[in-house]
Amino acid sequence: MTIKELMIESHRIALAKGWWEKLPSGELKPRSMAEILCLYHSEVSEALEAYRDPNHQPAEIWFGEEGKPEGFGIEIADLLIRLADSLEARRFDMADAAAFKLSELNVAPFARVQYCTQVPIPAYLNCLHRTIVQMGLDWEDEYVGGERKKLIEVFGVSGHIMRLVNPSQANEFLETCLEMKMTYNEKRPYRHGNKRC
Repeated sequence: MTIKELMIESHRIALAKGWWEKLPSGELKPRSMAEILCLYHSEVSEALEAYRDPNHQPAEIWFGEEGKPEGFGIEIADLLIRLADSLEARRFDMADAAAFKLSELNVAPFARVQYCTQVPIPAYLNCLHRTIVQMGLDWEDEYVGGERKKLIEVFGVSGHIMRLVNPSQANEFLETCLEMKMTYNEKRPYRHGNKRC
């Protein structure tokens, strides 16, 4: 799956489940960037909670209520799904990055940062939080180029985290987590949980 394919499919499911409101014109009702960024942060925080769970290993996937897939990798997948959905909703052009397969997250143009296997996973989750904060600051300054770099960094750090959690099968683990969560999302009721868009 390419990043562009993830964007299209994530957004299709989000639309079908009522997570975007439409204006009378048929256009999507704009959402504040602050709200979107908060939702990114919530996924990273959920990943930390899954990582801290003493009953499960970070590379483990288990099933909760109604067959919902759970686990650290699933939460990282949730972050990428939410990111991809909002990118597609905004018709954000990822240009060269859009052609990259998710299994290639650790190669150019994503490998701008030297990652260290000795750094603990919570430090990388903190890096995701910082990157999302910076994305918001760039947005306030209307620095679109900076926002794009931060988006790419979120994908890159997420790919590296999967490599730390499951060194021998990082790519397959990420793809599995994404496919499981998207399949589950597609089966969920319309606006499940009665949440706002």
